[in-house]
Amino acid sequence: MSNQLPPTTPIQPSNQPPANQPPGQWYGQQPYQATPQAYGNPTYSVPPQSVNATNSWLRWLGFNVLAMILSSVVFAVLFFILAIWLFIDGSQAGGIVDSINTQAGEVGFTIGLFATITGISGLVAGWIQRIGLHNRVSYGPWIFKTGLMTALTTAVSLAIFFFLINPNTSADNYQLINTLFLTASTAAIALATGLGQLSEVKKVSQQPFTWIIISVLTWTSLSGLAWGSFIFSL
Repeated sequence: MSNQLPPTTPIQPSNQPPANQPPGQWYGQQPYQATPQAYGNPTYSVPPQSVNATNSWLRWLGFNVLAMILSSVVFAVLFFILAIWLFIDGSQAGGIVDSINTQAGEVGFTIGLFATITGISGLVAGWIQRIGLHNRVSYGPWIFKTGLMTALTTAVSLAIFFFLINPNTSADNYQLINTLFLTASTAAIALATGLGQLSEVKKVSQQPFTWIIISVLTWTSLSGLAWGSFIFSL
């Protein structure tokens, strides 16, 4: 009799898949195949600039200062071009003035001329101010309202000066009166322009009246210093 035991089949644990069978088929699933993952350059997104940031007033202040400086330069250039035209072709300009029979008409022609130049300068100021609002306001309505209110307020201010203030101003306080008037006129223009811009600012900002306050204070203070220094230096 032989002492060797008959060959037996090894016992497979219940929690192990059968031999020669992929593990995925044991659980009723397709075999998992790893796919290579491609790594590219990381992308970065910059959050949009907010008009309602807590420090927006600093940006508004800076761009209002810049707007006043650039618009003043444009006004000076246009005024210089007008003066050159009057010097070179004064006969044509004189003919236009002579065709107006009344003094009020001549003053009205002068007011219209200066209002036009100021309105064009206002367009430049409005363009700069719009950048201060991150270009969030509509371009067309913003520029149109800014230029229109600037020109109309300038015309009204000059009419008040020529017909009411200038005839009643003595030579003793002429410089002071002119400085105060020009400063007040700039404040009126800034206020009227700000009110004209208010409907557009309300669409993008939660503090639209802060925009008006900053605009009026910036333009009034800078114009007072500029006009006062210029007039009293004459």
